[in-house]
Amino acid sequence: MAYILNDFVDVYTVLAQKGQSWAALAEARELWRELNNLPMLADNLILAAKGYNLESRTDEALESAQEALRISRSSGSIWGQAQSMSIIGPIYLQRGQLGAAVDILEEALPLVEQANLAIPLSVHIFLAHIYSGILGDFERGFELAHFALAQAEKFGRVRSYSLAMLARLHIFKGEPAKAETLFQEALVEMDADQSASKLDYYNWFLYMAGSEVALANQAYSDAFTLIERTIELTRTIGVRPFLTYMLYLKSQTLLGLDRIDEAYEVLIEARAESDAQASVNMQRFIVLYGLSEVETQLGNIAAAQTLREEAREVVEFIASHIDNAKLRSSFLSTMYVRVALEDT
Repeated sequence: MAYILNDFVDVYTVLAQKGQSWAALAEARELWRELNNLPMLADNLILAAKGYNLESRTDEALESAQEALRISRSSGSIWGQAQSMSIIGPIYLQRGQLGAAVDILEEALPLVEQANLAIPLSVHIFLAHIYSGILGDFERGFELAHFALAQAEKFGRVRSYSLAMLARLHIFKGEPAKAETLFQEALVEMDADQSASKLDYYNWFLYMAGSEVALANQAYSDAFTLIERTIELTRTIGVRPFLTYMLYLKSQTLLGLDRIDEAYEVLIEARAESDAQASVNMQRFIVLYGLSEVETQLGNIAAAQTLREEAREVVEFIASHIDNAKLRSSFLSTMYVRVALEDT
């Protein structure tokens, strides 16, 4: 019975039936505890942590993932350790604990490789995002992204998500034409890949990457259409951690279309979403800084200065949670952080 309940969780999640998913997960968890089946209990806790994290219930997500990690370490489960760490890292990042996020994800890398995890949004891909998009270390970021792409090819798993992340890295590096080429390749792979679900639940990341690519290439109408679709999908299926950033992307497409008043309203919404998630991270920073830029354009200089000071506080908070001096220096030397610190 517990096995059946566990299997139904993914079905309910894909169908966006969250109530049934949580109920099945909780019932199975109690059965695993009663049976003292620790490997399956860890698996259940990992599923719960993923679900909590997607709903931005970070305290519950972290508690579940850490319990799963303890169980997996005690039982020597490489797979369980790798999966648990792959959840804990993004939670740390969402909380602005950049150093802790990098540390645990780097620790997870060899375990992921031992466990043969070639999942689309792997530890390698997430770390590639951190190194290239936040720390400005493109050499390490591209090394990880290319490894993830090679793993996808090796295991016959979907390449589209790895290609989409690689496209994002080229955006971070200021190479929009290369990003466009890779994203188009990702779309072809998605259509051709028979192992990938064609349900929209699995496509929101591609839509988001597509909107970023279109925005970087100043194809504002295309970017707006894609980000609207992404926001609709993620709200339907309850993927909250990225919503603040998606709203920010929407505001930038509106600014590109010279719809400044609408962009302002969307940025206000993005800030409210960030407040609701109680997040102190780079998503919050870019929203605050983006809002300050719009306030400046609207002639609200005092409001813009206040927002820049808030953005600076976010940067300082993140920097204070990076114990590694090299990582901290890399973070503080990135262009957007320098601009924020100089403007206040």
